[in-house]
Amino acid sequence: MNSSIKLSIRLAALAAVAVVATAATAAPTPSYTVSSQNTAFQSTPLVNPVVLYLAQDAISSEQQPSGFDFTFFGTSYDRFRVGNNGYITLGNASTAPSTIATDTPDVATDGLVIAPLWLNYTDSQVQYVYSASAKRLVIRWGRVRQSAPSHGAPSFGNPPMTPAPGWVLFELILYTAGHAREGEIDFRYGSGGNPKPYACVDHNSVCIASAAGANQEVINGTVAGLVGSNGEMDMYPLDTLITFVPVVSSGTTMQVTADSSPVTYASYAAGTTRDFGSIDINNGATANVTFKLVNTGSTNLTLTGVSITGSDAGEFVLDTTMMQMTVAPAGVTQFSVAFDPTSVGAKSAQVEIAHDASNEPDPFVCEIVGMGTTPAPVPIIEVREGSATGALIGNGAVAGGQRDFGTVDLGLMPAGPVTIYVANSGTGALNLGAVTASDPAFTINGVLPASLAPGASTTFEIYFTVTAVGTYNGMVSFAHDDTSTTTPFEFGVSGTADQQGVTPPPTTGGSAGGCVAATGATWAAILMFGVLAVGARRRKMLG
Repeated sequence: MNSSIKLSIRLAALAAVAVVATAATAAPTPSYTVSSQNTAFQSTPLVNPVVLYLAQDAISSEQQPSGFDFTFFGTSYDRFRVGNNGYITLGNASTAPSTIATDTPDVATDGLVIAPLWLNYTDSQVQYVYSASAKRLVIRWGRVRQSAPSHGAPSFGNPPMTPAPGWVLFELILYTAGHAREGEIDFRYGSGGNPKPYACVDHNSVCIASAAGANQEVINGTVAGLVGSNGEMDMYPLDTLITFVPVVSSGTTMQVTADSSPVTYASYAAGTTRDFGSIDINNGATANVTFKLVNTGSTNLTLTGVSITGSDAGEFVLDTTMMQMTVAPAGVTQFSVAFDPTSVGAKSAQVEIAHDASNEPDPFVCEIVGMGTTPAPVPIIEVREGSATGALIGNGAVAGGQRDFGTVDLGLMPAGPVTIYVANSGTGALNLGAVTASDPAFTINGVLPASLAPGASTTFEIYFTVTAVGTYNGMVSFAHDDTSTTTPFEFGVSGTADQQGVTPPPTTGGSAGGCVAATGATWAAILMFGVLAVGARRRKMLG
């Protein structure tokens, strides 16, 4: 069978299995067995406990005791959060939104919940101890009173409990890595004083739940006559121990996660860490997404390869340097994937893992996606004196260079021009407004175009022209849409006018009257005439 036919079959299988997985609500085989026994409650000694001061409906911050390592539904967790309302959640903050505190227990899709008695409490004393040497976490809810009947039905006594009748105490115990009972969970129910025959119609009030998703498992702590098969508490199970024991699969089984989130076979990437989002094609590869493969079976897991397939496979980067091809029972190995698009557009590929696990199809496939983008075109304004090689003018620059006309005789007005060069050195069109001068001593010759294409340029001229002696300062400005600098773009101009006796040539048609200062040639002629006249008179007197 050629490779293209194989790829078509795999993609078809991916789509078909994804539809089936979406419709599923629970795994076909429970991951834990449940047992219970009646045993006199003896409160577990808590040495130097951590006390959590939780208000009604509150959930704690992340708790991460040193060395804590608990495997839950095949995934290892090093932290947890505690809810006042009789439950904990495992993992980081994203797995335990604060709204879980007021959720009704039969909303099981919150995920990663362990609930000895999930109800709405007025108050409780919550404290815990994790012992690295004993490899055990004990969490205790003490002096528990319910705030109101759950779902409107009488509970914690009939009629509903008032502050007087009493309160109860219950514990959750997790046996962590290295303990002889590693992975097991105990619910223990005792009393602090005068317990009432509690009743609760909420489903999954006594339960454990895997991560939220299409294949989420919810396993209730069933106890005959006390806790129903749907997790309802018919009667408070005083002096009862409920134990959840992980099912150890025979043969080889595997669980896959991506950045600690469970991945199911043929699952799409939308809404998961496997969706890398929009990435500029000029920025290089993204941060890695780490895939972990956990051997949840009783024999070695053998991996024969990992690859990225599909038409866009070259847009993703696979790193298997940390990967081991043989994984012992309870062992973990990993590889990583990054997104490094080379062209614009949506990219999609499949991660394929070849393995010998009996609980997953071979190869195990899942989708990875990303979007390649380019920066939006932007204009960049460039202003210079004279030409493209002239002095650069900064936005807001004071008068200087050619823009300082110096001292000019009134007879030589107008002075200039000074040419101003405007260019667009960006990647998008540069929109421009009209050029204005704040002082009429400076006049503008030329009009800026409404828009300059990338790489295009234009010029305008500035003249200095006045009729009175003095020093003049002004600002020349025009609007633009380059967001890297303020608008309008403006710069200073200056000039000084004085009168040094220089007279411009007479206009055609003579003067309209009055005295007009003589030009240099006229004064020379008058002087020569005077010299000749004096000489002639002297000769006459001597003769």
